[in-house]
Amino acid sequence: MKYVYLLITLFLIFSCKKEVVKNELEVKKDSIRTKQKNYDSTDTIKESNFEDELEANEEVVSVDNFKVWEGKYNTNYEYSDMEYNEFIVFTKLNLIKQDSCIFENWFENKEDKKQKKNNYVKIIGKLYFASDNNSKIEFMENKIFKGESPNLSPVFSLKKNNNQFLINSILSSPPNNGVIDMPISKE
Repeated sequence: MKYVYLLITLFLIFSCKKEVVKNELEVKKDSIRTKQKNYDSTDTIKESNFEDELEANEEVVSVDNFKVWEGKYNTNYEYSDMEYNEFIVFTKLNLIKQDSCIFENWFENKEDKKQKKNNYVKIIGKLYFASDNNSKIEFMENKIFKGESPNLSPVFSLKKNNNQFLINSILSSPPNNGVIDMPISKE
């Protein structure tokens, strides 16, 4: 007899719960409203293109100003992850012309010499002014040669502070320090 009461109680609980869930679904369906707009054939729909907006607001580095930046740059640093694996992060820049500059970034395990150029990225892009006095430029991605797009805008910024160059990018910064200015040497 005990089991009959238990079965009846369970049946009532589940049937009531089903009814509550069903009612909640009906309420949610009723509360959802959609907005629709009818467009005439004469209406135009504008799409926002980030690169077009950027080029309209930013100025590509001029040929004269580019002479300060032209050249090859490189940097590397060591870091250890939480499991005490040691890595070396490499960043290379080749600023050929203001509209065709190459950015390369990868890391290597110090102890495993078989694994070379992990997460290798090679990007070609353009340089834009980031300051009025030509002390900072930004690199915008144009084409990916190898690897995956980092989907960063800008990929990096390069600063000149006295006679020292600094790169600022999530790709070239130590993983545990956030995005910081890292010294980069010009060849």
